[in-house]
Amino acid sequence: MSKILIVDDDESIRKAIAYKLKKNNYEVFSASNGIEALIKIREINPDLIILDVIMPGINGYEVLEKLNDAQELLSIPVMMLTGQGELKDKIKGFEKGAYDYLSKPFDHRELSIRVEALLRLRNLQKELIKTERLSVVGKIALNIKQEIEKPLNSIINLSESLLLQDISPSLKKRLNHILESSCRIRRIIQKFEKLQDTPVKNYLDGIKMIDLNLD
Repeated sequence: MSKILIVDDDESIRKAIAYKLKKNNYEVFSASNGIEALIKIREINPDLIILDVIMPGINGYEVLEKLNDAQELLSIPVMMLTGQGELKDKIKGFEKGAYDYLSKPFDHRELSIRVEALLRLRNLQKELIKTERLSVVGKIALNIKQEIEKPLNSIINLSESLLLQDISPSLKKRLNHILESSCRIRRIIQKFEKLQDTPVKNYLDGIKMIDLNLD
């Protein structure tokens, strides 16, 4: 369920928007000012922020500036909500990082459509981040393979050479164990090379995990 934070000093507007969004099965949170909003943003990590511009204390533009200063919050889409409908005000919001702009009074159907569009964008961003992380995992795994493979092959070759010698049964048993274990490790690290194209499986609650069952 997508989480939406409504930030507006007008309680009636907060309640009206929250009522509409809850009917659309969103998880809704509210804040009455900029400072409260910044605290809640870090607490809940919302998927969308609906942010009023004119508020006492920290206004909407200043909240945007604070979000821009925090790398982990930059990707959260923000819809500015204000009674200021002039073009210069909208441009100012976009320049400070707003994704969309809705002027009061607004139509609730338009609000719903814009919210849905921004949440689709947020979901695409999340998928892109997951893909990039999986790509990094694949590259790290390939580096590990390359670092381990050479010394491991030396161990295997040496073990095989020693087994051809006239050695005691107890030593032969130990060498066989070393050889079997080394070959098993080699089979595992050979799979690392495939991790860059590893399939991803869906698990509970939309969580995706790398499928390491590579044959």
